[in-house]
Amino acid sequence: MADLPSWHPSREVLEFAELVLARALPHVPVPLDVPPDLAAAARSAGGLVLEDAEGTPVATLTGDPATGPVTTDRLRPDRPFTHGPLRARRRPPVPSEAAGPAGAGEVEAPGAPLDAVGEPGAAQPVLAVVVTGPLTVRTVEAVAAEAVRGGFRLLWLVVVGAGRRCVLPPEGLLRAVSGAAADADARGAAGEVVVAAVP
Repeated sequence: MADLPSWHPSREVLEFAELVLARALPHVPVPLDVPPDLAAAARSAGGLVLEDAEGTPVATLTGDPATGPVTTDRLRPDRPFTHGPLRARRRPPVPSEAAGPAGAGEVEAPGAPLDAVGEPGAAQPVLAVVVTGPLTVRTVEAVAAEAVRGGFRLLWLVVVGAGRRCVLPPEGLLRAVSGAAADADARGAAGEVVVAAVP
């Protein structure tokens, strides 16, 4: 890592690289746009270290950064990603091969996938609510009613990321969804709020 040149890509590239390393995506779907002089240095050195906004080396890309797609074959994690909105509340996606078979409306994952959902590894019916903007009271009431009716645990997935437009900043959206989750919990629909960065 010390012999390879370092580069701080855009937040969008870093978020996609994190999703590739978590095996949630097969490759980074946007161009890297490495400056030409840095790309030449990376070609000579055999790779490039990706740094986050704080200069922490988070991944190493092997080979020429301008050649071929950036896949898990060419991308190796160095350190956990530490920068980005709501980092302390984000979780990496569970790779699909680790999740095992799951029935419709169920999530099966190693360990306890959500707070207090029963035995580790046991399937738990989950109703996922993907949130990219503010929710109405009517929506929260309908989601809570559906969760109670179906016996589901709620997973409020707050989606933030580079290029996403929302009337609320990520922190405000998280507070709003946490309030909605508390309201649903008061209606008998317990759940958890999770943040995911998806450009």
